Amino acid sequence: MSRLKGLAALRADTIVTEAEVEAVSMAVGGFPVLIEIAKIQRSPFQPRHYFNVQKISAMASKFRRYLERGEYPRTAILVRPITGGYELVFGEQRKLAHEQAGFTDLMAFVDESLTDEAASELALDENLMREDLNPYEKTQAILARIALLLKIPPENVKQLLDKAAHEREPGENSVTQTEAWQQLESFFQSLPDPLTPDSFRVNYLPLLNLPEDVLEQLQQGKLEYTKARAIAGVKDPVLRQQILQESVEQNLPVRAIRDRTTQAKQAAVDQSEPPEPTLRSRFDQTYKQVKKSKVWDDPKKSKKIERLLDELQKLVEG
Repeated sequence: MSRLKGLAALRADTIVTEAEVEAVSMAVGGFPVLIEIAKIQRSPFQPRHYFNVQKISAMASKFRRYLERGEYPRTAILVRPITGGYELVFGEQRKLAHEQAGFTDLMAFVDESLTDEAASELALDENLMREDLNPYEKTQAILARIALLLKIPPENVKQLLDKAAHEREPGENSVTQTEAWQQLESFFQSLPDPLTPDSFRVNYLPLLNLPEDVLEQLQQGKLEYTKARAIAGVKDPVLRQQILQESVEQNLPVRAIRDRTTQAKQAAVDQSEPPEPTLRSRFDQTYKQVKKSKVWDDPKKSKKIERLLDELQKLVEG
């Protein structure tokens, strides 16, 4: 994999230079070849599900000028051979832009030696280098990349982060003293926007549990992840949908959203609590209890009731 190091950082939306073509060629052991777009399948390791439509359209406009001249744009697209065609390793946005521009084939680098693990690593790294990966997809990509790095299931990554976070006194057998943890910290620092394991655990992992309606808006880039987390706190689906719609349509700031969710939660609490009894209902209830009780058999209590009745009668007559 060391020979492929850095390929994922190649620019996504511009034509690569001669030097970059040479670098990729040396890495994959060959120059780009013409491949029919219909024979290129989507990577199963692609974490991205939503693409920036405006960005792809702008790229397609640029590529269309090449088509008009009978040329092919020189871009960083890497594939590997599979049965019946090719699998895209990275460069899906560029592929989509080629299609939108009217191309039926494109120039791509082919690497026959890529294993599933290497292809997955490149696909994830390439996406993590992009600024427009939405927070949910970024979370999934980071989780998958760590799982590959440490060779453990994604569920175990979460357990590892939780265990490290709750260690009170890191000692010789501490999670944070292991080689795996050192690899983990180095990986987070290598990201375009460096994170710490704990900030990823606290700020990103909760996004995987978002309600479907909130998640959909987040994935489409219509909602920032801080806003999504605030709205997700509203359990009532109807009320949550109302706040979600207002947030998207009015681009409400996080503070306004938090105020709305706080009010919604308080309203839910108020509705769940029984109303305070009125004075009349208290009197009726007490009257029924007194009639059924045995206070009449107690001379002291009976005398006290008599005095209270005298006062009550005076109050009514007065």
